[in-house]
Amino acid sequence: MKSHLSNLKSSLSRLALIGLLQLALWLGVSLMPMAPALAAATPEAEAYQAGPNRQSYNPLSGESTQGGVDLEKAAEKAEQLSKDVFSGQETTMRIKGKTPQRNEAILHGRETASQKLRDMAERARSVDAPADLSPKESRVLKNYQGQQ
Repeated sequence: MKSHLSNLKSSLSRLALIGLLQLALWLGVSLMPMAPALAAATPEAEAYQAGPNRQSYNPLSGESTQGGVDLEKAAEKAEQLSKDVFSGQETTMRIKGKTPQRNEAILHGRETASQKLRDMAERARSVDAPADLSPKESRVLKNYQGQQ
């Protein structure tokens, strides 16, 4: 009985020690000034913290996503891609579409993708200059125009 109480006392004292260590670590971290350590130390962080214009900067390539879009070329490519969405549909339906519901979902997904591509082509044709596009639209159209 005495050894059982001794084991219990030892376990409780270890638990209390661990709890005190956790409390000390939590207090130490919460009292440390973290703001200077989190300041923009890299160009990527600086661009991110700059605010609303951060989408116009690609931190991986270091290039701006604004401008440089050939609107007609990008619109033609988006229009072509809207038709290419349906290529290979029969194979996909044969392999993945084991049920009518799956086939319907596959067809719906491709129709949605095709419509979004047509909308993007129309948007590219409707603006006067690349600067009229949002940063996201500019980036997407720039990617379309670069595809072969």
